[in-house]
Amino acid sequence: MGKIVSNILLFIFLIHSVSCVNNQPEVSTTLPANMFITDNSHISISVLIDSLKFNFLFDTGASGKLIVSDTVASLLGITDSLSVNSKMGYGFSPTPPLKVKEVTKSPLDVTIGGMLLSYEEIIIDNSTAALNADGIISIPKRDCHIWHLDFDRMRLELSDSLSASQTAEYEDGTFDLYEHRGNYFVKDIPLAFISGHSGNTYHYIDDYMIDTGSPYEIVLMGKGGHKGNYEQLIAYLADNSLNFEYLMRTGSEVIHNKMYYIAESGMACDTVQIINQNKSQSGFSMNILGVGFMYRYNLIIDLHSKKLQLKKRNCSKDFNETVLSICGSNMDTYATAAHTNIVTSINHNSLLYKAGIRRFDEITGVTSRSMEGNTSKIFKMAEKGDTLYFSIVRNGHKLNIPVVK
Repeated sequence: MGKIVSNILLFIFLIHSVSCVNNQPEVSTTLPANMFITDNSHISISVLIDSLKFNFLFDTGASGKLIVSDTVASLLGITDSLSVNSKMGYGFSPTPPLKVKEVTKSPLDVTIGGMLLSYEEIIIDNSTAALNADGIISIPKRDCHIWHLDFDRMRLELSDSLSASQTAEYEDGTFDLYEHRGNYFVKDIPLAFISGHSGNTYHYIDDYMIDTGSPYEIVLMGKGGHKGNYEQLIAYLADNSLNFEYLMRTGSEVIHNKMYYIAESGMACDTVQIINQNKSQSGFSMNILGVGFMYRYNLIIDLHSKKLQLKKRNCSKDFNETVLSICGSNMDTYATAAHTNIVTSINHNSLLYKAGIRRFDEITGVTSRSMEGNTSKIFKMAEKGDTLYFSIVRNGHKLNIPVVK
């Protein structure tokens, strides 16, 4: 009987070991790593591999992979035993995905903030160089750590348990997590959208993938597989939000997507950005919560208990305005199919904001030039001392705003 019980306990232990892997003993130590918001809207962290320090982009949507450049791979001696995988795709890759080299050798150990993590799938892809990063790092497969994203202090902390004070502090929302294809999804996020016309509220509950590699707020990808009534939601957004069709270029292909801005009173209590992306790189339908949405909170991703815990931040800037401040840019705009530009974010310290240009203004021309073509070149003329006249449509009214340096 004792042997049977021992075998049962061993079986249970093996099941737990396969589903959840920690590289550290059970301690409650919290080990922080500094986070940085880059000028291309990503989260950067410092990591150690074989005592060498690298700057990696932290992307929870990279399916448990570790992605490195050729240079980093050479330094680490992992340039052999490779196979080429032309079907590999992840959030930073263009469409169609680049041909990348998939490492088939033994796992690689990486240290984040003093915590040792093991990655089984290593990808070599030089597109990381264009992002000014040594690589991209995700949450390793079967991990059981607690990942604490503290945007107030700009720290990523890893631990094996939560203190009672931390649990009590994060009381603005607790949601169940589940894993699918190496990524983590939050169950039943309740969003409440408020019509800009009637003031009526539309409630929508669905699951969302946590994707710190996406600079956007909410992304709807594909038309099938949603819990909520996706078609009804899109129809509601079309009638009750500020929305426009924008162009996304992926290589030689131009994809027409829809972008919506609408007030949300459930989770964000703010105006949120929603992108309806017609094509899903992953091949299946899903919703995404990007870092633009998560920046409103400090988060605890508890992979041991499979919970997401949130604490609302008192932040004066949204994520995009923070990025503009970091890179010293004036504003973000999206080119529409009508050859105009919608101002989606603007730096409040910029020359353009002080001249009177505001978020959601539609720019139809600058100094008698249409917005078709290279808009960034036109905007930069303002920095050379020229007087520019921005033709604006705001709430249906046409304005002509001079910008003088």
